[in-house]
Parts: sequence; structure tokens; C-alpha cells
Amino acid sequence: MLIALQALGCRSAVEQQRLELLELESARCRDPARFEQALLRGDLATRRTAAVAIGRIRARELAPTVRRALAVEEVAELRGELLFALGQIGAPEAADVVLRFLDAPEVAVRARAVEALGKLGSPELAPNLVARLGDPTAEVRGAALLGLARLIGRRRPASERGPIDGAVAEVLARTLPALVADRDPGVAWKAAYVAAEIECEGRLPALRLAAQSSVAEARFFAAAALGRASEEPGERAKLLLALLADPQLFVAAQAAAALGRLDPALERAGVRAALTEASNRQGKGGEAHLRAAAVAALVARVDRDGADPQDRQAASAAVALGGSDPYLLVRAEGWRGQLRLHGHAAAVRVALQLAKRDHDRHERVAAARALAAATLEGREAARAALIEATGDADAYVASEAWSALAPLADDAREELRPLALAAASHPDFAVAANALDLLKVVGEAGDLATLAQRFDAMAGEERAEARANAVNAAAALAGAAAVPFLAHAAEDPAAAVRTAAVAALQKLDGAEARAALVAAQQRIPPVPIEETVELDADEWLAPGPDPRVRLSFARGDVVVQLFATAAPRHARLFRERVAAGACDGLPIHRIVSGFVVQGFDPRGDGWGTGGVVVRDEIGPLPFERGVVGMPNAGPDSGGCQFFAMLMPAPHLDGRYTVYGKVIEGLAVLDALDLGERCLDAEVIE
Repeated sequence: MLIALQALGCRSAVEQQRLELLELESARCRDPARFEQALLRGDLATRRTAAVAIGRIRARELAPTVRRALAVEEVAELRGELLFALGQIGAPEAADVVLRFLDAPEVAVRARAVEALGKLGSPELAPNLVARLGDPTAEVRGAALLGLARLIGRRRPASERGPIDGAVAEVLARTLPALVADRDPGVAWKAAYVAAEIECEGRLPALRLAAQSSVAEARFFAAAALGRASEEPGERAKLLLALLADPQLFVAAQAAAALGRLDPALERAGVRAALTEASNRQGKGGEAHLRAAAVAALVARVDRDGADPQDRQAASAAVALGGSDPYLLVRAEGWRGQLRLHGHAAAVRVALQLAKRDHDRHERVAAARALAAATLEGREAARAALIEATGDADAYVASEAWSALAPLADDAREELRPLALAAASHPDFAVAANALDLLKVVGEAGDLATLAQRFDAMAGEERAEARANAVNAAAALAGAAAVPFLAHAAEDPAAAVRTAAVAALQKLDGAEARAALVAAQQRIPPVPIEETVELDADEWLAPGPDPRVRLSFARGDVVVQLFATAAPRHARLFRERVAAGACDGLPIHRIVSGFVVQGFDPRGDGWGTGGVVVRDEIGPLPFERGVVGMPNAGPDSGGCQFFAMLMPAPHLDGRYTVYGKVIEGLAVLDALDLGERCLDAEVIE
């Protein structure tokens, strides 16, 4: 049981029904009959509990029940919950019922309908969203913008991409400038985000306005788009040069990265000088993000056709300085740059960083990742260093060495295949997982038996990603011969593994593959492994104030408010781990500039769950700056970690659990470096 149901007989019938619904949610029940009565005839609290549960289960079988509930539901708040659930399910056949609510009188209902429409995956629905860009309320305009980015933006799966409808593109080009200039800051940055995500002609006027916006997030997405657009390259270069001096560091870093993608001949001297200055810029800790981006941009310009000797000289000076920067975030970029510019000699120098056993493990991992960038001249030395590192006593270093070998493997398959096959049996599952992943590149069809054996030997929730790697390798190497194994994997308790198996079966032809796919899609998945978190029934039925925790780093404190109502399991787990001292001393293992800071894995490498399992509690809260979410390796595979947003990332909305927000110490978050540890964590009473 996932809830303490003590003295159940003393509870009211309504409370009992709500607790039973929470059990169904945790078991990921897909049986419509189990929700029908609660959703159609329960009281307000029960109906809401059922709607939230269905949105988290995300099973297509439940869509008809939601449709029937929407036909009779009179409470606007519940209509919004039901529309959110339909969007999470993502069933295109639900479009007709969602469309009925686009003109609802209640703002929240219209916004949820627009959001749901954007999640149904049907580009032909885009005109309906375009029509809502003129809605009188900012909430609906913003939802329509994000919906368009989901439906026709660049992050769609490659198989679903196609030309954007001409009428939609024309309206976007005409209306985006006004939306970027919207009085509501949320609409302004979302319009800039659309200009960055939807690659259509005529967006430069909107990007020009976004680059000069008073809203930092709008400038951030404008910088990203200006590096990818094709119109007026000279003007784009000038706009980016202005953004390189932006007071918001992530805007400046994004501008630096974009300048690295431009034709090196554009504004050559000015860009070179500005990037050089940015690579030398010192000051607040967060400026490490700008230095790293500037170093990478100078190297990228040399990598492209059209560089001159002065470009190479500037890049060489920047990578030399970056390679000794006090921030590992910058040193790692300097090492990558050395590999790109100086071939064999640089490969040897970086390999020495990897080999230094007395160095911090995060520094050695950064060196391993840098070696993956070796050019033809340095490939042999880089590969030799990485092969040696695959035997490292530190599993984090060894696993990352296997991962870094993938881009260097094409001309060494015969050497690497037996090594990867042996490492697939490594006692550390992260090392085994990355060796299995490399087999996709260096393996042969005859390795299917080994992959199947390793799959069965790596049971357990924490090893789900390793099993998924075995599935992907089998599909890549064995094709139709892998169908029996893929059918077996489609019965795995972990949703991430089942998803990988179904995706592999969908790509195969033949009657056997089609039959296995149909069986996998029709099968009710097994009940997930029971989670570690047991909710107290009284606490869940009547949640108290959202708790706060203080995370202390050498650079200062970060205070996080946990969302006990929106994500009760996650909030309770994090609070209890903090109170028990389980977070003290844990590192930040991943930083992506302008995106996330991630850490608190006891393994220190991002592969661990800390021995706990927590199911997704996904809701409508968006991933904006400072929001704290739960990393996972697929559906329902959360554990002990956290990630905190450095800037908004709408593509994460509805896909990961939000369970808190940084309310103090954002500047500290910005200034953290790879490998920095939480010195102390405490619950603030």
C-alpha cells in the first residue's frame, strides 16, 4: 500500500473513495470502469482527484471516460483539470471535444483547452491556435503560443516534421512582433520562444523586437533564434553583438553561442574581439557560463569554412586561458577547444588530465567527455586514453569513458567490440549501460544473445535505463531477429523499458513484428514496482503549508519551497531526506548553461535513485526560472535527485514533475560549478 490507511473504517465514504483513487493512480490503473463513477457522480473533491489521477496515468484507454465527464461537468475548475488530462493523454481523436471549449467564457478553461490542443500532435490543428493569439487575456495568448511551438516547432519527432502551413506561417510573421511587444511579460517571452522554435520565414522583425525587449527571457530566446535563422545575416550579427553585453548572464551566454554558429566572415573583427573579451570576463560567479560559451564560439568559428589566421589565434588564446579557468565548467570547454584546434598534442594533454587519479572525479569525467571531440589527427591518442579509462576504479569515470568512445568508434570496431561485450557484464550498472550503448555502434547481429542475457541479469528499477540500452542495441543490430527479445522487453515492469521496446517494434517490418507490437500495445502493463514513499492519509487529504528547505553551498544558500499539494510524494521524500541528512555532501553533477543545474545523486553521476522510487506527479505547473523538478530515465522512474531551472524550458512542461521552486538564492544557483557539494541541508520550520 502506498498510503497509510490506518483506521480506514473511521473515514467518510468520500475520503475512502479519494484514497482508493490515489491507489489507482499509483498503480497506473488503465481500467475506465474504476474511474467512471468517481468522475461522473462523485463530489467535487472526488471528481478532482479522479481527473488529476487520469492526467498522471496518461492512458489512452481513459480518454473516452474523460470525454463523457467533460460533457456533463459544470464546474470550470474541473473542466480545466479534465482538459489538462486529455492533453496529457495526447489522443488526437479527442480534438473534437477540446475544440468545443476554445470559446468557453472562463479564462482558465479556454487556456487549458488551448494547451491540450497543442499536445494532441496534429499540425492541422495549428490554425485553431493561431486564432487564439488575439484572445483578450494574457493566459490564453501565452497558452496558444506554447501550443503552436509544440505542434509545429522544431522539437517534433523527425517522422512528424513537414512544411508549415503557408497561411499559419503568414499569420505568425504578421502577429509575432505585436505579441513580443505585449504588455504581459509572459506573453512577450513566449512569443520570442515561438520565434525561436518555429522555423518559418518572416520572423526577423519579431526577433529584432525580442532582442531589445525589457523581458530577459524574451532576449534569451531571441539570441537562440538569431543563431539559427537564415535572414539578414549581417543584421543578426549586430543584434547578437549587442546581446553579448546583456546584463542577464544567460542572455549574454546564449548570444555568444549563437555567434559561434554564424558565418565567420560576418562582422569578423568585431565578433572576434567581443568574444575574446567575453572569454576573459571575470566578476560574478555566474559569468563562468559566458566564458565557457565564448570559448566554444571562438572554436566553432574556426571549425567552419572561412576562418582566417587571426580567428585561429584568438581561439587558441581563449582555449589556453579557459583550460586553466577556476571553473570546471570553463576548463571543460577549454579542453574541448584544444582537441578541436591542436589535434594529437592536445589529445595527449587532455588524456593526462583524465589519468590523474588524485584529481576530482568530475574533472576527470570532464576530460573524458572532452576527448570525444578529438579531430582525425588526435583520434588515436584520445581513443587509447579512453580505452584505458574504461577500466578505471571509479565507475563514474569508467562509464563516461565508454560513452565518450562512441564518436571515435567508426574506425576501431574490431578493437572495441570485444571490450564492450565484456564490459556489458560489469558489476556497476552505469558502466554496463554505456558499454551496451556503445554496442549499437560496434556490435554485430550475433551479439543478440549477450544482450538478452544482460537484460535479464539487470533487474530492478534503478537498472531500467541499462535494460533500455540493451533493447536499443538489440533493435539496431539484429533487426527482425530481435523481435522475440523485444516482445519480452515489452513486458518489463519499468515504463521506460516498455517504451523503448514498443518504439523498436514500430520501426520493424514483418508479420512477427506487427503481431508483437499489437500485443504490446493491447497489454495492460504490470503494476509498477511499489514506491518507497508512503503518504500519510491525513496529510494527503488535508495538506498543510508548503515546507521549505535550505541548501547551503560554499557560495551561499539556496532556499527551496516544496509543493506539498501539487506533488505530495516528491515533497515528502525530499523533505525527509533533507531532515535525515541524506543530502549533506552530495554534489552537483550536471550543469547546462541557460537550462538546468542538477544534483543530489549519492552516486554522484546522475545514474542513481538513492534506493528510492517515486512515481510521476505531473501537473500544469510550468518549468520557469527557479522551478525544481525531478529527473528521470523514463516515465515513473524518479528517485532522490533534483534539477533547478536556470531559464524557462516549456518543452519540459507536462513531461516531468515540478515539486518546488527556488525562492531565495537564485544568484547562488547561477554561480554553482560542476562537482560543488551541498555542505548542509535543513528543513526550515
